[in-house]
Amino acid sequence: MRRDDAQDVELKHFDSDRLCMAISRDHPLGRQDSVQLSDLSEEPFILWPMLEGRGFHLQVIRLCANAGFVPRVEQEAYGMHAVLSLVAVGFGVSVVPESMSGFRDDRITYRPISDSGSEFDLFFVYRDPSPSAASFVGHALGQERLAAIESQ
Repeated sequence: MRRDDAQDVELKHFDSDRLCMAISRDHPLGRQDSVQLSDLSEEPFILWPMLEGRGFHLQVIRLCANAGFVPRVEQEAYGMHAVLSLVAVGFGVSVVPESMSGFRDDRITYRPISDSGSEFDLFFVYRDPSPSAASFVGHALGQERLAAIESQ
């Protein structure tokens, strides 16, 4: 969809997150207390495919470029759980949303990325929501905002 085709699309901010590094606990970097993004420059990366999330994919590439390297993407996986499952078994490292840091934390070390540009916002995007979709969005945003969305 082109930007000028999206005149009637509504965006509702519902959360913020930031990116972090995901490294197998068996990897030497996974045992270090402090890891910088640039420390991953020679590591094989597992990423979410660009076709499935262009903004996310480009944000990861941009962060790596700002850290002085282009990630060597060895494998792409559909779904963040698939990406992290591959990290858990040692196929590579990744950059993932910090909100995923509870997944397989027995096998994965998550390290924060302090670089600017690691933050991102999450939005509900919709056009003419059905009553059930409006109810879902309203519930997710908090009951006090439900009436405002349903009346649109």
